[in-house]
Amino acid sequence: MTRAGTIRTLCLAALAVALAAAAAAGTLDAFHDALPANDCLPNTGLPIIFLGEYCDGAYCPPDPVSSCALNTAEQSGLPDVLAGATRTVTVLSADGTSAIVGQVRTGLGLLGVTSDAGVAHELDLQYGGGTVHEMNLNLVAGGATGIEFSLAGDLSVANPLYVGVVLATMETTPGGFTQHTTSTTLTVDHAGTVTLPLSAFPPAAGFSAADLDLVLVRVSDCPLGGGCAPPARSWLVGAISFPSTGSVPTARTSWARLKAHYR
Repeated sequence: MTRAGTIRTLCLAALAVALAAAAAAGTLDAFHDALPANDCLPNTGLPIIFLGEYCDGAYCPPDPVSSCALNTAEQSGLPDVLAGATRTVTVLSADGTSAIVGQVRTGLGLLGVTSDAGVAHELDLQYGGGTVHEMNLNLVAGGATGIEFSLAGDLSVANPLYVGVVLATMETTPGGFTQHTTSTTLTVDHAGTVTLPLSAFPPAAGFSAADLDLVLVRVSDCPLGGGCAPPARSWLVGAISFPSTGSVPTARTSWARLKAHYR
């Protein structure tokens, strides 16, 4: 390993230790559970999602290059995802083909993303959602003050990352459900912990932090809803958690959920 590679490995290890210390009992996703093996890579079976082309072997050529582009993974019952909530990870590019790769680095507790230059790329991390996957979390009962995670890697004032977070309560209705959402956005131009207090999310009819069913964290290298020409780069997301004033940051809802079903 080169000196630069050694330094980078040590930096990642130090980051992982810091993130593990910050991730308290209310961790939504510790990123210790790998993505499933990608069916588009039958030779290597790598646990990644991607768009564009990816080498399915040690060297390409002569090994084959896959462009099947399985860019999303949905997993349930993961031991290190809070309350066994369904986790859906998706990578996107503005043109649908520009290369982007996502992989959970289980040993470090990080989710890494690499992308090519030229067009907007995006990572979506969704937990819960729908009547089948609703989480039924009561953040209020546990004293949760917000949501937080860390970002690191190739980000700067000149090339920041754009973050959007959506929270939702799902209300069961005849023949389906209604999603009541609140959201907030921010621009991140340096590595560190991103902390979003619940007060950063504006009040929304039907939404309640005492009845949280869906969390969506969206990270883009271009302004959300806009275009740009970013450089090729790599970045990392650390554990997503609910900071709390108490010892039990989250709890299953009971009466709040019952009322929601019979509004």
